[in-house]
Amino acid sequence: PGPQRGGLAARSHVCASVAHDGSTSARLRGGLSRVLASLVPTDGAQQPAAQSEAAFARALGLHARFAACECPRLGPPLRRALEIFADAFRLYGADGVLGSFNGGKDAVVIFHLMRAALAHHQQGLADRETSAPGQLPPAPLRAKPQLIYFHDAREFGEVEDFVAAAVADADAQLHTYEGGIVEGLRAHIDAQKAAGRTAAFAFALGTRQGDPNCKGQTAFAPSSAWMPPFMRVNPILDWDYGLVWQFLRTYELPYCALYDRGYTSLGTQDDTLPNPALAIIDPVQPAAGGGAARARFRPAYMLADYSLERAGRMGKASKPPAANNGDADADAARAQP
Repeated sequence: PGPQRGGLAARSHVCASVAHDGSTSARLRGGLSRVLASLVPTDGAQQPAAQSEAAFARALGLHARFAACECPRLGPPLRRALEIFADAFRLYGADGVLGSFNGGKDAVVIFHLMRAALAHHQQGLADRETSAPGQLPPAPLRAKPQLIYFHDAREFGEVEDFVAAAVADADAQLHTYEGGIVEGLRAHIDAQKAAGRTAAFAFALGTRQGDPNCKGQTAFAPSSAWMPPFMRVNPILDWDYGLVWQFLRTYELPYCALYDRGYTSLGTQDDTLPNPALAIIDPVQPAAGGGAARARFRPAYMLADYSLERAGRMGKASKPPAANNGDADADAARAQP
């Protein structure tokens, strides 16, 4: 059966907070003092906005579900992706990892892996410094997931609506820039510097094997010399098309409605059509006579031949370079970062 794409809150397991008496709460506050002090900026930098307790708990519950996956095909790459994100947050911090989110299927995978891994990372920081592990952390240890969106004026309205709804539901921070990836990243770096934050960051992308120009990439790979300096993070480098859809459907994670209408690779309205490999031809008989045919399309997850993923992209013989908005699904940028 197809996934139910309601709100994320309705389908993510929520970790209940544990009630403590006054003395336990006092110990918790005291134990957190060291780790919280380490998060207070000393150079005038602004602290990132805190994620709501409800959104944090949903993300933490999602991590537990991902880590417990017993499927022999999905479980190992899923846990490996979580490990890659764990390393990224350990090295760059909660506000130093930027996830690319343009609403494409690969970006949706990155989005959920990232928010789950971030919550687990911050919960771990809190638990290591308290005598009462398991309680939801205070605001300084609930930083919002940091996402970036390179908006194209020719974007599908369905994509824009999905991005806005997903970000709001997860209580994430979305940085939106018009134009390509180079201009957007430079603008983002300038904005971070102006806010007093470090310009060094890791950029989590939806790059998968088979994407042009990804040869030689690993889980962590520096950006190209002509790009702004950042560290690429490729958590799903070894995933294929089928695994992407297995993940999204196993956990009933929302995705853009266009995928249920036969689109398998999303670019812009100018260069994207439903995938002809998913077409269902229904004969119809108009009232005035004369046969005609009307095409319907199966959903994207029913594509059997993964090599046809981009068959609906006009003038594109293969997948685009793998960092167009950090997702091989969109052409916000035309070059490998």
